Amino acid sequence: MSRFIKANETTVVVQFGPFVDKDTGVDLEASISAASLDNVTTGIRISKNGGTFAARAATVTASAYDAHGMYKITLKAADIDTEGTLRMVYDDATVCLPVWQDYTILSEAAYDSLFAAKDTGFMDVNIKAVSEDTTAADNLELACDNYSATRGLSGTALPAAASGAAGGIPLSTAGSLEMDTLADWVNAGRLDAILDTIAADVVNIDGYNLATQIGTAGAGLTNIGTIATVTNLTNAPTNGDLTATMKTSVTTAASSSTPSVTVSDKTGFSLSTAGILAIWHQLTSAIVTAGTAGKLLVDNLNATVSSRATSAKQDTMETTLNAAATASALATVDTVVDAVKVQTDKMVFTKANELDVNTKSINDAEVIGDGNATPWDGV
Repeated sequence: MSRFIKANETTVVVQFGPFVDKDTGVDLEASISAASLDNVTTGIRISKNGGTFAARAATVTASAYDAHGMYKITLKAADIDTEGTLRMVYDDATVCLPVWQDYTILSEAAYDSLFAAKDTGFMDVNIKAVSEDTTAADNLELACDNYSATRGLSGTALPAAASGAAGGIPLSTAGSLEMDTLADWVNAGRLDAILDTIAADVVNIDGYNLATQIGTAGAGLTNIGTIATVTNLTNAPTNGDLTATMKTSVTTAASSSTPSVTVSDKTGFSLSTAGILAIWHQLTSAIVTAGTAGKLLVDNLNATVSSRATSAKQDTMETTLNAAATASALATVDTVVDAVKVQTDKMVFTKANELDVNTKSINDAEVIGDGNATPWDGV
């Protein structure tokens, strides 16, 4: 079996053997001299990682017998300066059978990772690639460097605040990232703020300028056209005739001090100036019927028209909005959302509002036990 040696150590003492008698093949040879083993020409030879056999370093520390046919051989830094396999051989046909031994020369980091004492018991590992992808390893390192208690491994792709807290990712009682309710956002130069400003400064409705169409104090609504002349009564039982109720009503009205007639067909009628003014002088507090034109005006035309934005201002707002919504800006938003999705897609919620995790250690201490017959505990 190959033995491990740390490269470039000043000196390393290794066991070499066993040496057995050339004739019996079993009797141990315990009296081979250091002069024979360390002879620069006929002594121990070494081959570095498949290279040509050669003598050991010029200044050799005397070899010495240990036990069980094994000799202690000293190797110096020049003997173990090449990582890989080191083969050591010795042969003297007059004394013993040939002896050889393979050693593995490891870099300092690799050797210490295997043999240096560690409190945790774990090996040191330097990940160079993931599935042969070096870029993936670099990305993993970057994610670890950007780790935070609130963001985890996502770096700056997530807000540095706890989920559900101010500035953090919104939470849902259903356990997803969909918000059950959405309060009015605080204006901060975002798209929502721009839209709020546009809504507050609207002058035109469906292409009509309200100030132009209505005029001062409703002057634009005074001309509603001429009502056509009445030629017939609607719903009369026979052509041109009146019902008994109609006749009674006409007779009563004609006999009164102020004659009046109720006519169902108002074709050709027009409102008097007093009637028009009565409409415009109606108190807004009395207009309460939902869905009527008056109620819509009361609810939505709640400020002077002149206080709203001018057309020039609307053009400026449109230009600002178009400038903000560039392809580059939208692409940036898309990239950030994709990065967030990569991380959130890894999350598993077997139970609502609870993230599935597999705890392997706490504060670098391995957790053992199954929580049932064997209680949870640290190693």
